[in-house]
Amino acid sequence: MAQASLLLSLFNVISIPGGLVMPIVAQKLTRPTGMIVVLGILLAGGYVGLLLAPAALPWLWTIMLSLSGWAFPLAIALVAERSRDPLVTAQLSGFSQALGYLIAGVGTWLVGTVHGITNGWTVPLVALIISAVLFVTFGIIASARGDVDDELPAFAR
Repeated sequence: MAQASLLLSLFNVISIPGGLVMPIVAQKLTRPTGMIVVLGILLAGGYVGLLLAPAALPWLWTIMLSLSGWAFPLAIALVAERSRDPLVTAQLSGFSQALGYLIAGVGTWLVGTVHGITNGWTVPLVALIISAVLFVTFGIIASARGDVDDELPAFAR
């Protein structure tokens, strides 16, 4: 129990600076593909570690998963970076956050349900590893060059 508390504390201590650092990183990167891939590797690696050797290096898995959480503030910052018009930014932000929170809420419930049904962590962790691959795939698509405004007929220049 004490180790779990320390790991949760470590997770939070590492996660918090991401909210401060990633918006700055988003402004500096012309194309954040490399950062998205690195964050995805950390995410998948943390889950693979939990799947294959959960007790061997729990500190490493915690660090990897907490650093991968820096993707959230990066994604929020990229919404503003990929749009010129405030109306488009607001619409994109509203859509992406609503969809993202829906997936997060359902995903959390789904992981718990699958864990309860299978009575183990193998299936949920494999699903989370697949979600990390999807994260990288969609992150690369979302970080393509250009502005979202150019993809909308009313805002194209």
